[in-house]
Amino acid sequence: MAIDSCQLHELGSLTVWLPEASLQPAEMIAEFDQWVTPSLGEIRSTDKFAEQMNLLEGVLALIAQAHTQTGDVLAALERVVGDIVTNGAVGAAQTLNDLFSVLFLVTAKSDNAAKCQYPIWRRRSVGDVYPVVRQRAVSLKPVPNTLKSEDVARTVAAIATVDARAASHLASSYMGFLLADDEDRAQLDILLHAHRGAEAYKTGGGRKLLSPLVAFQVRGSVAASGGHEPEAIVRNYLDEWGFHSPEHFNTADVVAGTLATSLIGRGDRTVTYAPDAIQAAMKTRAFDVVVPYQALEAPTRILVQSQFYAGDSGSVSHKNVDQARGARASALEIFPTARFVELVDGAGYCASLRKDLQHLLFASDTYDFFQIRSIPVRLRRILQVSGIVTPLEVALLVEAGDSELAALRATVRPRTPSDEHAESAIQFAIDEGWIDVSSADRLSVVQRRQHVVAKYAQLDRVIAAARPLGRQELSGALIVPGYGANFGVPNPGTLVDDVDEDWFALEVVEVLP
Repeated sequence: MAIDSCQLHELGSLTVWLPEASLQPAEMIAEFDQWVTPSLGEIRSTDKFAEQMNLLEGVLALIAQAHTQTGDVLAALERVVGDIVTNGAVGAAQTLNDLFSVLFLVTAKSDNAAKCQYPIWRRRSVGDVYPVVRQRAVSLKPVPNTLKSEDVARTVAAIATVDARAASHLASSYMGFLLADDEDRAQLDILLHAHRGAEAYKTGGGRKLLSPLVAFQVRGSVAASGGHEPEAIVRNYLDEWGFHSPEHFNTADVVAGTLATSLIGRGDRTVTYAPDAIQAAMKTRAFDVVVPYQALEAPTRILVQSQFYAGDSGSVSHKNVDQARGARASALEIFPTARFVELVDGAGYCASLRKDLQHLLFASDTYDFFQIRSIPVRLRRILQVSGIVTPLEVALLVEAGDSELAALRATVRPRTPSDEHAESAIQFAIDEGWIDVSSADRLSVVQRRQHVVAKYAQLDRVIAAARPLGRQELSGALIVPGYGANFGVPNPGTLVDDVDEDWFALEVVEVLP
């Protein structure tokens, strides 16, 4: 995002500390609607989709090769299994489970139902016997009450190391259960021919044919995470601001009880040692992002839970709202100064999940909220007012004119809980290569950090110059989140040409007549 010094000067001085906001509920909802991210990418752009597509194509290629030689679907499957077990157990369990997954997709069956149905089918078709490996030999035991496809795959792979024939028999038995109906076998046969024909018609045609099947298969797991993990986006921003894991933020969700146990064990005195409360907090919903995470003696910790729904997932959303209450109540007994913040976003909250959105935003213990696109403003402001100073803020202060160490200390100190925290924030920025200190205690921003500092300096100057806009001022205006809807700079002139479309915190408004 390029902008020259003259344009920056026109916007006003760089204040660094973002203005606080006091918004009414209706204003908060209006801002949410303006900056909502409907979804975090199409299903076909997710890693889960790519993973399942590659799996399906790989397995179909194995079956298709065998099918060309045998001309029969079941015979082709038996040949594939025979090759897998003959080649040994290395990777056999995973390959077999992939094969079973494809059969689930083709037959529209689910492993969750099959795990209960297969044991019944086996007892009736084969008898109450199930093979296992004991002391390097195949022995029989009663059929378990449940058998997931991955359990069967592991057993087949284990048996293959001592008796390939017995392993093939068990795998064939399971596939016979999945393809017991003539329609199921015909469906697989048609899919093989259609995939081959689509590839012959156009390069990549086979993949396009399979795309709707894979999208349907992974839709549930993708919807649960919004396509990509929103909290991963938060961590990327924290990293951009100079913070690191595990001191400043976590890389996996954590329950309050586990975090408290870890900190108390390291001698943190800000955590309330209450064994019953800690034990209770072990069983509550986890927090997705904690800032700071493992840093000791933190006066305030920001505990974030992520709620992203691209569609109508009412039952899940309602459950999460209820769980959030319990998790917060338990955490507050251990972390009395904690601030609970919601990462809430997605088109679902603009529709049928409206009440859940209001419950989350306006709960008495909700300190604040932010959305994906408002992270550069709202989350930074939350950290600033909580006394958490990032290396980015320190570098911005130097950029703004605190070019001597004594002046920088004087500016940072009122924003932190103590002299110790202020000094630690400045020293960390120096150690991490954000600012240089000359022999005369003169400061400057390190060259490799200048781009990110300039980007946020531009954002902060826009915020400093912005104000609430009327509808007649919106056309072509440069707006920012965090201060209600329609908050920005009218008639920004050449600034519009320099706004990077990927910079989520800025948007040029187009108002239809």
